[in-house]
Amino acid sequence: TNAIEKSRSSVVTVESDGSYYSGIIIAKEKETDSDILRHMDPVLVESYYIQNLLNDLNIFTRLKNYTFELHKEEIKIVPFFKEIVIQIINQGIWDKFEFEFDYDSTLNEQTMFVEKNLISRVIHNLIYNSVLHNPEGCKISINLHRQADAFQIIISDNGVGMEVKKERDSMGLLIISSLVKDKLKGNLEIRSKKDKGTTI
Repeated sequence: TNAIEKSRSSVVTVESDGSYYSGIIIAKEKETDSDILRHMDPVLVESYYIQNLLNDLNIFTRLKNYTFELHKEEIKIVPFFKEIVIQIINQGIWDKFEFEFDYDSTLNEQTMFVEKNLISRVIHNLIYNSVLHNPEGCKISINLHRQADAFQIIISDNGVGMEVKKERDSMGLLIISSLVKDKLKGNLEIRSKKDKGTTI
């Protein structure tokens, strides 16, 4: 129910801002390009939120109905994660955010068997979590570290932080936790400090 209400709220916001944008086009001689972009920013961010929310609802339904089967394939770790980060940056709506991607050189030729869409969904959600809690912008770092026969994916930001106990109950993190622990057999740790940022 909360997810549906959030979706409705987002649609209303997008429609409202979209109407304003239409007004700008009609009276464009009175508005500058920067004015148009300023009013379009929230529309683009909200549309990205809706896209993520619908993808989450789809995964949540599959998990709840026990119809979630992994379709694994072998991928090269570094190129795969680099492509995800590039796709996110290319959304073109992150002017206030700085992205950093780094990895252990020992992972260069390493591969793993995963469902690509599943891993991509997890990374998108974790990055959007940083965006959601830092509307004024921050630096978001994505780091890959090798650990014996496994590796860590660390996503951190230097933003305002969040209430970990409260956020653990959000649909996005509940889905991520279920996917990571139950489907990927991994661990999920969240650390956050007010005005210091969050690390997942």
